[in-house]
Amino acid sequence: MSFDPKRARAPFAPQELVPATGDPGKTPSATAVGVSRARYRAIYIRSPAHRRVHLAFDRLRALGLATPGMPQRAVRNSAHSGSGKTANAEAYEKHANANAAEGTIPVLHVELDKASTVARLWASVNEKAGDDYSDKGSEDMLRRRAFKLLKEKSVELLIIDEAQHLSYRSSSRNDVTDSLKKALDDGVVPIALVGNQDLAPLLSQNIQLSNRMDPPCDLEPLDVRVERDRSEFKGFVGRLDDAMLARGIVTEKANLVEVRTLGCLYAVSSGIIGRVFNLVEQALVHALERGATQIELFDLAAATDRWAIAQKVVDYNPFRTGAKL
Repeated sequence: MSFDPKRARAPFAPQELVPATGDPGKTPSATAVGVSRARYRAIYIRSPAHRRVHLAFDRLRALGLATPGMPQRAVRNSAHSGSGKTANAEAYEKHANANAAEGTIPVLHVELDKASTVARLWASVNEKAGDDYSDKGSEDMLRRRAFKLLKEKSVELLIIDEAQHLSYRSSSRNDVTDSLKKALDDGVVPIALVGNQDLAPLLSQNIQLSNRMDPPCDLEPLDVRVERDRSEFKGFVGRLDDAMLARGIVTEKANLVEVRTLGCLYAVSSGIIGRVFNLVEQALVHALERGATQIELFDLAAATDRWAIAQKVVDYNPFRTGAKL
Protein backbone atom coordinates (compact mmCIF):
# COMPACT_ATOMS: atom_id res chain seq x y z
CA MET A 1 0.00 0.00 0.00
CA SER A 2 1.32 3.46 -0.89
CA PHE A 3 0.22 6.87 0.40
CA ASP A 4 -1.92 9.77 -0.80
CA PRO A 5 0.26 12.69 -1.97
CA LYS A 6 -2.56 15.17 -1.34
CA ARG A 7 -2.83 14.17 2.31
CA ALA A 8 0.94 14.08 2.56
CA ARG A 9 1.12 17.81 1.80
CA ALA A 10 -0.77 18.82 4.96
CA PRO A 11 1.45 20.72 7.41
CA PHE A 12 2.02 19.72 11.01
CA ALA A 13 0.52 21.90 13.73
CA PRO A 14 3.18 23.71 15.80
CA GLN A 15 2.35 21.67 18.89
CA GLU A 16 3.07 18.44 16.98
CA LEU A 17 6.69 19.52 16.66
CA VAL A 18 7.12 19.90 20.41
CA PRO A 19 9.06 16.94 21.87
CA ALA A 20 7.25 14.71 24.36
CA THR A 21 10.33 12.83 25.54
CA GLY A 22 13.93 13.54 26.44
CA ASP A 23 15.97 14.47 29.47
CA PRO A 24 18.85 16.94 29.05
CA GLY A 25 20.29 15.62 32.30
CA LYS A 26 20.75 12.18 30.74
CA THR A 27 22.61 13.17 27.62
CA PRO A 28 24.79 10.21 26.59
CA SER A 29 28.51 10.47 25.95
CA ALA A 30 29.90 10.95 22.47
CA THR A 31 31.06 7.34 22.62
CA ALA A 32 27.55 6.07 23.36
CA VAL A 33 26.09 8.13 20.52
CA GLY A 34 28.81 6.80 18.23
CA VAL A 35 27.95 3.22 19.13
CA SER A 36 24.27 3.85 18.37
CA ARG A 37 25.19 5.42 15.04
CA ALA A 38 27.35 2.43 14.17
CA ARG A 39 24.45 0.09 14.89
CA TYR A 40 22.20 2.27 12.77
CA ARG A 41 24.66 2.35 9.89
CA ALA A 42 24.83 -1.45 9.94
CA ILE A 43 21.20 -1.53 8.81
CA TYR A 44 20.80 -2.59 5.20
CA ILE A 45 17.36 -2.63 3.63
CA ARG A 46 17.16 -4.15 0.18
CA SER A 47 14.48 -2.29 -1.71
CA PRO A 48 12.72 -3.65 -4.81
CA ALA A 49 15.00 -1.42 -6.89
CA HIS A 50 18.05 -2.95 -5.21
CA ARG A 51 16.69 -6.42 -5.90
CA ARG A 52 16.39 -5.55 -9.59
CA VAL A 53 20.06 -4.56 -9.60
CA HIS A 54 21.01 -7.82 -7.89
CA LEU A 55 19.04 -9.73 -10.52
CA ALA A 56 21.02 -8.01 -13.28
CA PHE A 57 24.24 -9.00 -11.50
CA ASP A 58 22.99 -12.58 -11.14
CA ARG A 59 22.29 -12.77 -14.86
CA LEU A 60 25.81 -11.64 -15.73
CA ARG A 61 27.34 -14.23 -13.41
CA ALA A 62 25.13 -16.99 -14.79
CA LEU A 63 26.08 -16.11 -18.36
CA GLY A 64 29.76 -16.03 -17.44
CA LEU A 65 29.60 -19.45 -15.81
CA ALA A 66 27.85 -20.85 -18.87
CA THR A 67 30.38 -19.36 -21.32
CA PRO A 68 33.87 -19.79 -19.79
CA GLY A 69 36.64 -18.31 -21.92
CA MET A 70 34.16 -16.67 -24.28
CA PRO A 71 33.58 -12.91 -24.60
CA GLN A 72 31.69 -11.59 -21.59
CA ARG A 73 29.15 -8.83 -20.95
CA ALA A 74 29.01 -5.78 -18.72
CA VAL A 75 26.21 -3.78 -17.12
CA ARG A 76 25.87 -0.20 -15.91
CA ASN A 77 24.41 0.69 -12.52
CA SER A 78 24.37 4.46 -12.16
CA ALA A 79 22.52 6.50 -9.56
CA HIS A 80 22.36 9.85 -7.82
CA SER A 81 24.57 10.36 -4.80
CA GLY A 82 22.84 8.93 -1.75
CA SER A 83 20.93 6.24 -3.63
CA GLY A 84 22.65 3.43 -1.76
CA LYS A 85 24.47 2.07 -4.79
CA THR A 86 27.69 1.30 -2.90
CA ALA A 87 25.88 -0.27 0.06
CA ASN A 88 23.92 -2.35 -2.42
CA ALA A 89 27.07 -3.53 -4.20
CA GLU A 90 28.74 -4.35 -0.88
CA ALA A 91 25.69 -6.31 0.26
CA TYR A 92 25.69 -8.29 -2.97
CA GLU A 93 29.40 -9.05 -2.59
CA LYS A 94 28.96 -10.12 1.04
CA HIS A 95 26.07 -12.45 0.24
CA ALA A 96 27.77 -13.98 -2.81
CA ASN A 97 31.02 -14.64 -0.96
CA ALA A 98 29.51 -15.87 2.31
CA ASN A 99 29.91 -19.57 1.49
CA ALA A 100 32.63 -19.36 -1.13
CA ALA A 101 35.11 -22.20 -1.45
CA GLU A 102 38.48 -21.52 0.13
CA GLY A 103 40.73 -19.44 -2.09
CA THR A 104 37.88 -18.21 -4.30
CA ILE A 105 36.21 -14.80 -4.56
CA PRO A 106 32.97 -15.19 -6.56
CA VAL A 107 32.27 -11.45 -6.50
CA LEU A 108 35.11 -8.93 -6.30
CA HIS A 109 34.11 -5.34 -5.52
CA VAL A 110 36.62 -2.51 -5.89
CA GLU A 111 36.00 1.16 -5.19
CA LEU A 112 38.03 3.65 -7.22
CA ASP A 113 39.60 6.93 -6.21
CA LYS A 114 39.24 10.09 -8.25
CA ALA A 115 41.23 10.30 -11.48
CA SER A 116 41.88 6.57 -11.63
CA THR A 117 44.16 5.53 -14.44
CA VAL A 118 44.11 2.17 -16.18
CA ALA A 119 47.08 1.17 -14.05
CA ARG A 120 45.32 2.25 -10.85
CA LEU A 121 42.23 0.27 -11.82
CA TRP A 122 44.10 -3.00 -12.21
CA ALA A 123 46.25 -2.29 -9.15
CA SER A 124 43.02 -1.95 -7.14
CA VAL A 125 41.81 -5.28 -8.49
CA ASN A 126 45.13 -6.92 -7.63
CA GLU A 127 45.07 -5.50 -4.11
CA LYS A 128 41.51 -6.70 -3.45
CA ALA A 129 42.45 -10.14 -4.79
CA GLY A 130 45.27 -10.37 -2.25
CA ASP A 131 48.32 -9.55 -4.39
CA ASP A 132 51.22 -8.47 -2.16
CA TYR A 133 52.72 -6.51 -5.06
CA SER A 134 49.45 -5.03 -6.27
CA ASP A 135 50.85 -1.76 -7.64
CA LYS A 136 54.27 -2.91 -8.86
CA GLY A 137 55.05 -2.96 -12.57
CA SER A 138 53.96 -1.31 -15.77
CA GLU A 139 50.37 -0.77 -16.77
CA ASP A 140 50.48 -3.83 -19.01
CA MET A 141 52.01 -5.97 -16.27
CA LEU A 142 49.34 -4.87 -13.79
CA ARG A 143 46.59 -5.73 -16.25
CA ARG A 144 48.00 -9.15 -17.06
CA ARG A 145 48.46 -9.92 -13.37
CA ALA A 146 44.89 -8.83 -12.68
CA PHE A 147 43.53 -11.06 -15.44
CA LYS A 148 45.51 -13.98 -14.00
CA LEU A 149 44.27 -13.34 -10.45
CA LEU A 150 40.66 -13.00 -11.55
CA LYS A 151 40.87 -16.47 -13.06
CA GLU A 152 42.82 -17.99 -10.16
CA LYS A 153 40.30 -16.68 -7.63
CA SER A 154 37.37 -17.93 -9.74
CA VAL A 155 35.86 -14.45 -9.85
CA GLU A 156 32.41 -14.60 -11.45
CA LEU A 157 31.69 -10.86 -11.38
CA LEU A 158 33.94 -7.81 -11.07
CA ILE A 159 32.11 -4.80 -9.62
CA ILE A 160 33.91 -1.52 -10.29
CA ASP A 161 32.45 1.14 -7.97
CA GLU A 162 32.75 4.90 -8.51
CA ALA A 163 33.44 3.97 -12.12
CA GLN A 164 32.84 7.54 -13.28
CA HIS A 165 36.40 8.24 -12.08
CA LEU A 166 37.64 6.14 -14.99
CA SER A 167 37.17 9.18 -17.21
CA TYR A 168 40.80 10.06 -16.48
CA ARG A 169 43.24 8.83 -19.14
CA SER A 170 46.65 7.49 -18.23
CA SER A 171 47.95 8.50 -21.68
CA SER A 172 46.59 10.04 -24.83
CA ARG A 173 46.43 6.65 -26.52
CA ASN A 174 45.06 4.56 -23.68
CA ASP A 175 41.41 4.95 -22.75
CA VAL A 176 40.34 2.91 -19.74
CA THR A 177 37.16 1.83 -21.52
CA ASP A 178 39.36 0.05 -24.07
CA SER A 179 41.02 -1.83 -21.23
CA LEU A 180 37.61 -2.91 -19.92
CA LYS A 181 36.62 -4.00 -23.42
CA LYS A 182 39.71 -6.19 -23.61
CA ALA A 183 38.83 -7.86 -20.29
CA LEU A 184 35.40 -8.69 -21.70
CA ASP A 185 36.66 -9.82 -25.10
CA ASP A 186 39.30 -12.06 -23.53
CA GLY A 187 36.59 -13.80 -21.53
CA VAL A 188 38.22 -12.87 -18.22
CA VAL A 189 35.16 -11.85 -16.21
CA PRO A 190 31.76 -10.12 -16.52
CA ILE A 191 31.87 -6.55 -15.21
CA ALA A 192 29.35 -4.36 -13.37
CA LEU A 193 30.13 -0.64 -13.57
CA VAL A 194 28.65 1.30 -10.65
CA GLY A 195 28.76 5.08 -10.45
CA ASN A 196 26.96 8.40 -10.40
CA GLN A 197 25.20 10.25 -13.21
CA ASP A 198 28.52 10.98 -14.94
CA LEU A 199 28.97 7.30 -15.72
CA ALA A 200 26.54 7.04 -18.64
CA PRO A 201 28.18 9.81 -20.72
CA LEU A 202 31.59 8.23 -20.11
CA LEU A 203 30.50 4.82 -21.33
CA SER A 204 28.61 6.21 -24.31
CA GLN A 205 31.87 7.66 -25.66
CA ASN A 206 33.03 4.16 -26.54
CA ILE A 207 30.43 2.57 -28.81
CA GLN A 208 32.37 -0.69 -28.91
CA LEU A 209 32.11 -1.02 -25.13
CA SER A 210 28.43 -0.02 -25.25
CA ASN A 211 27.81 -2.89 -27.67
CA ARG A 212 29.14 -5.29 -25.04
CA MET A 213 26.77 -4.10 -22.32
CA ASP A 214 23.42 -5.42 -21.13
CA PRO A 215 20.52 -2.99 -20.53
CA PRO A 216 21.33 -0.61 -17.65
CA CYS A 217 20.10 -1.38 -14.14
CA ASP A 218 20.21 2.21 -12.91
CA LEU A 219 18.73 3.33 -9.59
CA GLU A 220 16.38 6.17 -10.42
CA PRO A 221 14.80 8.44 -7.77
CA LEU A 222 11.35 7.22 -6.78
CA ASP A 223 8.60 9.33 -8.35
CA VAL A 224 5.84 10.49 -6.00
CA ARG A 225 3.45 10.59 -8.96
CA VAL A 226 3.82 6.85 -9.56
CA GLU A 227 1.84 4.43 -7.37
CA ARG A 228 4.51 1.71 -7.41
CA ASP A 229 7.23 4.19 -6.45
CA ARG A 230 5.17 5.56 -3.57
CA SER A 231 4.64 2.00 -2.36
CA GLU A 232 8.38 1.27 -2.55
CA PHE A 233 9.16 4.49 -0.71
CA LYS A 234 6.70 3.75 2.08
CA GLY A 235 7.94 0.17 2.32
CA PHE A 236 11.55 1.28 2.72
CA VAL A 237 10.68 3.87 5.37
CA GLY A 238 8.55 1.40 7.32
CA ARG A 239 11.25 -1.25 7.31
CA LEU A 240 13.81 1.30 8.47
CA ASP A 241 11.56 2.24 11.39
CA ASP A 242 11.12 -1.45 12.24
CA ALA A 243 14.86 -2.13 12.00
CA MET A 244 15.79 0.60 14.46
CA LEU A 245 13.43 -0.84 17.05
CA ALA A 246 14.45 -4.45 16.39
CA ARG A 247 18.13 -3.59 16.88
CA GLY A 248 17.45 -1.80 20.14
CA ILE A 249 18.63 1.54 18.79
CA VAL A 250 15.38 3.17 19.95
CA THR A 251 12.72 2.14 22.46
CA GLU A 252 9.73 3.02 20.28
CA LYS A 253 9.12 3.41 16.57
CA ALA A 254 9.05 6.93 15.15
CA ASN A 255 5.91 6.27 13.09
CA LEU A 256 7.77 7.31 9.97
CA VAL A 257 4.98 5.93 7.77
CA GLU A 258 2.47 8.54 8.98
CA VAL A 259 1.28 10.11 5.75
CA ARG A 260 2.51 13.66 6.41
CA THR A 261 5.86 12.35 7.64
CA LEU A 262 6.19 10.34 4.44
CA GLY A 263 5.47 13.47 2.45
CA CYS A 264 8.17 15.39 4.31
CA LEU A 265 10.71 12.59 3.95
CA TYR A 266 9.99 12.46 0.24
CA ALA A 267 10.30 16.24 -0.10
CA VAL A 268 13.69 16.27 1.64
CA SER A 269 15.02 13.26 -0.27
CA SER A 270 13.49 13.88 -3.72
CA GLY A 271 12.73 10.15 -3.72
CA ILE A 272 16.35 9.08 -3.16
CA ILE A 273 16.08 6.57 -0.34
CA GLY A 274 19.69 6.89 0.76
CA ARG A 275 18.96 10.50 1.66
CA VAL A 276 16.08 9.33 3.84
CA PHE A 277 18.51 7.00 5.58
CA ASN A 278 20.95 9.87 6.17
CA LEU A 279 18.25 12.25 7.42
CA VAL A 280 16.91 9.71 9.91
CA GLU A 281 20.45 9.08 11.14
CA GLN A 282 20.84 12.79 11.89
CA ALA A 283 17.44 12.81 13.61
CA LEU A 284 18.59 9.86 15.72
CA VAL A 285 21.71 11.76 16.78
CA HIS A 286 19.59 14.79 17.66
CA ALA A 287 17.24 12.66 19.74
CA LEU A 288 20.04 10.93 21.61
CA GLU A 289 21.85 14.17 22.32
CA ARG A 290 18.77 15.58 24.07
CA GLY A 291 18.46 12.49 26.23
CA ALA A 292 15.61 10.86 24.30
CA THR A 293 15.42 7.20 23.35
CA GLN A 294 13.13 7.62 20.35
CA ILE A 295 12.92 9.87 17.31
CA GLU A 296 10.14 12.45 17.22
CA LEU A 297 8.98 14.97 14.63
CA PHE A 298 10.99 17.53 16.58
CA ASP A 299 14.17 15.61 15.73
CA LEU A 300 13.28 15.14 12.07
CA ALA A 301 12.59 18.86 11.71
CA ALA A 302 15.85 19.73 13.47
CA ALA A 303 17.80 17.28 11.31
CA THR A 304 16.32 18.87 8.21
CA ASP A 305 17.48 22.30 9.40
CA ARG A 306 20.96 21.38 10.49
CA TRP A 307 21.79 18.71 7.91
CA ALA A 308 19.57 18.74 4.80
CA ILE A 309 19.27 22.51 4.44
CA ALA A 310 22.83 23.15 5.60
CA GLN A 311 24.12 20.65 3.03
CA LYS A 312 21.81 22.12 0.35
CA VAL A 313 20.00 18.81 -0.07
CA VAL A 314 16.75 20.81 0.11
CA ASP A 315 16.02 24.54 0.32
CA TYR A 316 13.11 24.51 2.79
CA ASN A 317 11.89 22.52 5.79
CA PRO A 318 8.70 20.60 4.92
CA PHE A 319 8.24 19.56 8.55
CA ARG A 320 7.64 23.24 9.35
CA THR A 321 5.77 24.35 6.23
CA GLY A 322 4.21 21.23 4.72
CA ALA A 323 5.63 19.19 1.87
CA LYS A 324 5.67 20.57 -1.67
CA LEU A 325 4.87 17.47 -3.70
